[in-house]
Amino acid sequence: MNFDVKRQATTGPSPVTTVHNRRSRVRRLLAVLAALPLAALAVTVVASPAQALPHFVSEIQNDGNGKCLDVRTQDNYSVQLWDCTNHTEQQWIYGDPIVVDGIPYVDIINWRNDACLEPAGGSREAAVPVVVNPCSGGDSQLWGLFYAGSPTIRVLHNKSSGLCLDLRGGTRANGALIEQYWCNGTSAQVWRETLGW
Repeated sequence: MNFDVKRQATTGPSPVTTVHNRRSRVRRLLAVLAALPLAALAVTVVASPAQALPHFVSEIQNDGNGKCLDVRTQDNYSVQLWDCTNHTEQQWIYGDPIVVDGIPYVDIINWRNDACLEPAGGSREAAVPVVVNPCSGGDSQLWGLFYAGSPTIRVLHNKSSGLCLDLRGGTRANGALIEQYWCNGTSAQVWRETLGW
């Protein structure tokens, strides 16, 4: 599924500055939320779930094996599958949603290095590894969140390529590559976000 809708160019802060500002906003929000009584927090979350989306900082787990999307610390670039550790290389922030033809797209930013999830080189080809790169605001860094059976489970669809985030070969091994691939409905393409998308 490809759309010919282009993101409009904006003037203002650079994408890197915007990511740093988002990260600061997330930290401030988490500090405020930690100080709120539990009842006030419940009212806040129920009252504005759409506004909560950009502030999630959480792991993304493959639903088939429970392992996490992980940025390789050796190169801060490659994205792989790894046992969940709750370390920053496995923590992801969701950018402000952009709705195109009724589909919400978000950029997915790694907490450790403030870089966005995208196919290597912005490729539109299948079987290309997914990596993290400096956030540019391009369509190759936007991911559609498609419902896959529950509020916490989604298939992630790249806006530019029309392909899905995929665990290469469906393997369960630590270090398995994450790629974009033809959407096929297998568990290799189903992802769980523990806080809910």
